[in-house]
Amino acid sequence: MMSLPHIKQPDSKLILKDPIREFAGVLDKGFVRLQRSSPECCNQADLLHVHATNIRNYEIECPMIEAVTFDLWNTLLCDRRYGDYRIDILMQILGNEGSLRDRNVVKAAYQSAMNLLNEAWKKERRHVSAAELTEFILSELDVDLPTELEKILVKSFEEVIFNDPPPLIKDAGMVLKSLHDRFKIGLISNAGVTPGINLRRVLNDHGVLQYFRCTVFSDEVGYHKPHPIIFRKAVEELQIKASETMHVGDLFEADIIGAKAIGMKAVWFNVAEKSYQKKGTKFMPDYEIQALSQLLGII
Repeated sequence: MMSLPHIKQPDSKLILKDPIREFAGVLDKGFVRLQRSSPECCNQADLLHVHATNIRNYEIECPMIEAVTFDLWNTLLCDRRYGDYRIDILMQILGNEGSLRDRNVVKAAYQSAMNLLNEAWKKERRHVSAAELTEFILSELDVDLPTELEKILVKSFEEVIFNDPPPLIKDAGMVLKSLHDRFKIGLISNAGVTPGINLRRVLNDHGVLQYFRCTVFSDEVGYHKPHPIIFRKAVEELQIKASETMHVGDLFEADIIGAKAIGMKAVWFNVAEKSYQKKGTKFMPDYEIQALSQLLGII
């Protein structure tokens, strides 16, 4: 048995279907460890000249990956904060209704609503809808809007993203295009105030929605990552096993722990180069990258 240069040693086996072509591809990528079923020894030169009938006696240890799922924010889309936009909208509506409040008061009510969202995520992994947040803000301000006007406010909160759409992360489009012919591609995303239906529109406007077999958002499932329900929903829609799926995301708790907990492979898009060893968890990423394009060197 010999070891070839490797990025990281996976833990599942793949029997080659097209021995000559796939074996050459494995060597070319530096994948990982090659074990001969025969007890005979061989060196690297032997491997390069091995006959097709002999290649079938080899097992290449590498991930049996059939699908790749992605996080959205700060993995495919640059994160944007839309709080000031929403406060402006609320201030205008309150003024039109004769219920104008000081901007600092409105801002404090909005921040309290964001705290409610964060607490629901931390304690229950529950999604809080824009309607629930809007009702909370109005309650904090002691304002009772007509039902139809409150619906308009909710819709405005949800659609403010279109005023200043977030750009794609560098190389996101190229990576998705490169992978979609070889793998089933999925999206698993927490949605804040902006619902999944509008995030799909943003992805479509960027020309990348076409690459996804499934797009799963927390507002449609009811739970945020790392809750297992949202990951299992994606696996079910892709019609594959969790062990055949690799998830890519930037948040250690939401993406890495969430994916590994149901048996998925996980790639940590760790741009800030944080240390997961300080996280105090048994779950570790299978791979770690600092640029999205590095994913193409793994799968």
